[in-house]
Amino acid sequence: MTRPALAAFLVWAAFAALASAAHAATAEEQFKSVYGKEYRAVTGSWETSDDVALADQLLAAARTADNSDLKALLCVKAYGLAMKDASGWPTAVAAMDLLAATVPARKAECLDKVVTIRQNVFNTAKGAAWNEAGEALVAALVPLAETKIEAEDVVGARGCCARAKEVAEKVRSARLADVEALAALVEVHARLLPLKRAIKMNPANRGARAMLMKIYLIELDDPESAAKFVERDRDDNLDKFILVAAMNVSNVPERGCIQLGDWYRGLADEAGPAGKAAMLRRAQTYYRRFLDLHTAQDLVQNKTEFVLQQVETALEELASTAPTEAEWVNLLKAANPARHSLAGKWSAKANGLAVAPFPDAYLAIPALPEGNYELQAAFTRARGTGRGVIIALPVGSGMALLRLGCGSSSGDSSYSYSSHSPYPDGYDGSGLELVKGCESHTNSTTRTPSKVAPGQHYVVDIAVTLEGSNAQVTIKLNGDDYIRWEGPQSALTCPTLRNRKRPPRAFGLGADTSTVVFDALRVRMITGQLKKL
Repeated sequence: MTRPALAAFLVWAAFAALASAAHAATAEEQFKSVYGKEYRAVTGSWETSDDVALADQLLAAARTADNSDLKALLCVKAYGLAMKDASGWPTAVAAMDLLAATVPARKAECLDKVVTIRQNVFNTAKGAAWNEAGEALVAALVPLAETKIEAEDVVGARGCCARAKEVAEKVRSARLADVEALAALVEVHARLLPLKRAIKMNPANRGARAMLMKIYLIELDDPESAAKFVERDRDDNLDKFILVAAMNVSNVPERGCIQLGDWYRGLADEAGPAGKAAMLRRAQTYYRRFLDLHTAQDLVQNKTEFVLQQVETALEELASTAPTEAEWVNLLKAANPARHSLAGKWSAKANGLAVAPFPDAYLAIPALPEGNYELQAAFTRARGTGRGVIIALPVGSGMALLRLGCGSSSGDSSYSYSSHSPYPDGYDGSGLELVKGCESHTNSTTRTPSKVAPGQHYVVDIAVTLEGSNAQVTIKLNGDDYIRWEGPQSALTCPTLRNRKRPPRAFGLGADTSTVVFDALRVRMITGQLKKL
């Protein structure tokens, strides 16, 4: 029997055994009657592989179990066994996902455990797997934050959002905007809590009730929740409109649609940008509903069509002024080793560009930023000595080289520094150069020892912001703050390389007496333009 067939047979046999034990009084008794002996054996051994193997069996049985109590117990047992070894973490996540779906009351508990697993994976991942683990952690933190919002646990939701934002920024997650929007939503709910407490203490507190209902209406676009706080015995326009707004639009009478449309259009004037769009969309819905119901060609129809056009124009203007995320430009595609190599032996690889050991090997990238930008580079240094990896950074009217020192490493290098060089082979420091004429090992940006080790994959995130004649450069290494500099643009000047070559004013990559593979170099202009050279 093949291994897949054997595995399928074992799952079927376990399911059959569980079915025959269905007469047992409790899920625990059913579990013990089928898995008790094996469970005691694996939990009593020092090995962890057998724990993970049994966890997989229990999860498979849970997926086919009809009894919800038994399904939940199998998930819990599978999780406990799977957590004993890192190889079982995917099974543990799947068990918690199934438990959350089976017992909704335990959703928050399950999400919290999944976040813990995702954090463990992220903490231990390297290279490309690190980015994937970061994305998975963000994806786990978001629903946990949402669950905490539902439970009115603002502090817990804030904590989840803060963690999600930190990780999203580190891995350059496409979900960063979603995380920031969720964090803003948490703050809206934070404003609701004291109002709810005030109403609970004094139900006659009309001011708190009105503020709360407007937050639900405008900022959360949730008239149904606002309607829960309506005082039905009051003859108040706000209460009346909220009650109608909470109805399904198909149940609102013709004249009511005009009134709701006008009311929402008025609320749009009170709202901020996000709330304004929501209120205008609500108004648009009611005006369109009125025109569907109102068939007469009269002044009311003409007026409504005119107002609807105004609303739709306002929505288009809001959409056109909404900031759009700048696009990333792949700079590696613009580089031609044969044409743009300034020094050293460069070659195109399937995964990017590679350079062989040479004193300050350098490749010019035919692109010059004119404005604020973000740059991301990724590389792996296989071996070598020297002063490590070079990334050229145009900064307004100035320009600097970022040197990421790699320290000594094993491996052959046919090049060495002369005895008169102020930088010995294996110099283990990083920094910008030249800063006020000083090289990377002797200025305010110097970082020693460097964090760059041979054989490891690194992602460098750089942000350059121009402020008049000044500038700010911030650099992160694998998501961690690494170097920060600010000052006059004129304080940054590009040095002549060790091989007596002078880099042109443009982006560039280099490596000093090291074998390095660059698998990413991309730029995103925040302001201004990217000039192709």
